[in-house]
Amino acid sequence: MVSKLKVEITVNDRCNLCGICVKLCVTHVYEIVNSKLSIYKEHCIGCKACEVLCPQKAIKITISDEGLEIVKYKPL
Repeated sequence: MVSKLKVEITVNDRCNLCGICVKLCVTHVYEIVNSKLSIYKEHCIGCKACEVLCPQKAIKITISDEGLEIVKYKPL
């Protein structure tokens, strides 16, 4: 079995709920509910678009490949 990348998402207190991360994330990691940012890190694919494009620099994405299994296939 091949594991997924381990992704940690940290949002600091500079976040002003502008919603840019919500709009640009194609895997719907972020959602603003009742004036709070909800994060569904299990949806994250680690592209870091939110980290790069956040105008407040409030998002930090840390990716670890710990626990990944490399599968080798023989050519046919």
